[in-house]
Amino acid sequence: MRFVTCLGPDGVEEPAVLSADGTAVTPLRWLGLPCDTLTEAIPQLTPAVRAGLALALSAIPSVPLDAVQLQSPIPCPAQDVVCLGINYMAHSDEAEKYSAEELKGEIVLIIDGAPETSDEPMTLDEAVEFARRLVEGGESKTNAAKLAAKESGIKKGDIYKALV
Repeated sequence: MRFVTCLGPDGVEEPAVLSADGTAVTPLRWLGLPCDTLTEAIPQLTPAVRAGLALALSAIPSVPLDAVQLQSPIPCPAQDVVCLGINYMAHSDEAEKYSAEELKGEIVLIIDGAPETSDEPMTLDEAVEFARRLVEGGESKTNAAKLAAKESGIKKGDIYKALV
């Protein structure tokens, strides 16, 4: 579940949940969590509350992503935030230098880097699965096959045939 802050069509900036396919948002207040900011919402987002939100999302309308403007997720953090990327071994080694005492109460957010890419080419089955996910996200089958072909190097027609 991904949380965002967005400026809605009504001009109100508020926290929301981004849909799984990334095409729409549902304001938290529509889900019964009246918070003006994500800073207010975060302490309330226990595992049980998140599970309830996930259930409620299927029954609540959403707003198309292109109808809102995404804002800084937490425009005014309650305290300092220190981010450490650990996608390189050097960053991981650097992170080990810091102790809890040195950070003096700041929130430490460790951001895992992008997964390592494989040197192996994508198989037809993988390209078709990639295209299926694109279709589930709203792409036409033709465009999904085209995008999967570009990503995989496999012929668009082969992907399209396997997709339909």
